[in-house]
Amino acid sequence: MTDCTQEEIMSKLQDPFEEKDVEWRVQRYTKTLNGYKAIVMPYITNRAIMSRLDQVFGFGGWKNEFTMIPNGVKCRISFKVNDEWIYKEDGAELKAKDNIDPIKTAYSNSQKRCAVQLGIGRYLYSVDEVWVDLKERGQNFQKVDGKTMYWDTPTLPFHALPSGSKQSNRQGRTNETIQNYTNPSSDNQQRINLIQEANKLEKCLGLNSNQKLRIYQRVNPNTTVSNVQEIYKAELEGLNRYIDLIKAPAHIKKHIDNAKADYGVMLKWLSDTYGEEFKSFNSLITFVDQRAVDAVVVKLAQMKAA
Repeated sequence: MTDCTQEEIMSKLQDPFEEKDVEWRVQRYTKTLNGYKAIVMPYITNRAIMSRLDQVFGFGGWKNEFTMIPNGVKCRISFKVNDEWIYKEDGAELKAKDNIDPIKTAYSNSQKRCAVQLGIGRYLYSVDEVWVDLKERGQNFQKVDGKTMYWDTPTLPFHALPSGSKQSNRQGRTNETIQNYTNPSSDNQQRINLIQEANKLEKCLGLNSNQKLRIYQRVNPNTTVSNVQEIYKAELEGLNRYIDLIKAPAHIKKHIDNAKADYGVMLKWLSDTYGEEFKSFNSLITFVDQRAVDAVVVKLAQMKAA
């Protein structure tokens, strides 16, 4: 792979992984009227990271180095491209947690964060948060108020699976069936799912009715929709285009929120990067896509490590 172009190398590094190479971690949990629930997010295993580097650069074409830094560990991943060694690096804090070895965990986390700098597993940051039930039995465990509770591993969405995988093929057949099936109840369920996704993105961006209508009309210029209520009754294709337009700005805002970063700083960085003046997340609409989401994730990681 060392004689490939940078675009080819990045494409290989960024390819989705099989579900067996993805692990889920609890981000936070809360008590509800129906019991404890947790938000979990997917991550790539270190084993998968090293296998991907072997595949792309060859056994002797890359190396990792770890350095102890104040309150943490820094990982540097170096790789050879056209006989030149290039490297990326990132770090992780030492955090004592239960009986887990904090040094071992920091080593592992620093390599995972460094891998994100290379694009490995970066696509998982676009996967929405998943709520799971915490219960007495399950596949994974979580300490809750001194008590061990369990939760089951979620299924990755279709876009986060490699093409050709069993799960991807199964979901692909399901999507094809939904698209071709003319039963009204099937169409209604698909519409309900799209409306729920649209509402979630709209809420994240704080869109009002006029803004929703203008955005929908912008991406569907030939539409007859004249009020916001008609958006959700329009053709599914038009609703999908509307969702695709607001998805990236909403995901960018969500990542910035999760990182507790300063809005003004990040909007200024995006303005400088794209050569446009962005004063709000809504102003990002039509200018940003998934590549911008990935770039924001990397920038936030760099700011945290600095």
